[in-house]
Amino acid sequence: MAHSERRYLCGAAYARAAWTLPLTPEQQIVWKRWLKGLGTIIASTAALAFFLASGSANRPLETTIAMERMAAKLERLKVIHPETAKTIANLVLRPSYDCDQVTCGAAVQIRNSAARSRLKAILAKWNGET
Repeated sequence: MAHSERRYLCGAAYARAAWTLPLTPEQQIVWKRWLKGLGTIIASTAALAFFLASGSANRPLETTIAMERMAAKLERLKVIHPETAKTIANLVLRPSYDCDQVTCGAAVQIRNSAARSRLKAILAKWNGET
């Protein structure tokens, strides 16, 4: 027994792991396949996590809050540029901003409908004046 094995009994009877580069061509093939598989697993897990995070249940609530804040700001304005009104109208028409096209809770559905109605009324007022 070596001197270090006498001091540390936990690894005395077992071989220690050591990372060495593959020496033979067969070992290199196995090593490359293992690395590709590991990379595929990591990439798949990251993609799945990103997909689940982007489609979270908070998304309709976040868009509804953004529309409510936008409506409050737009109500205080006296003049709006036509391009800005067009951009806001296009934004409100997106399916992710409409609880009729995306699953929402009942409370969020009511708030979303009210915010969309406010924005449409504001945009209709500006489009009628210009």
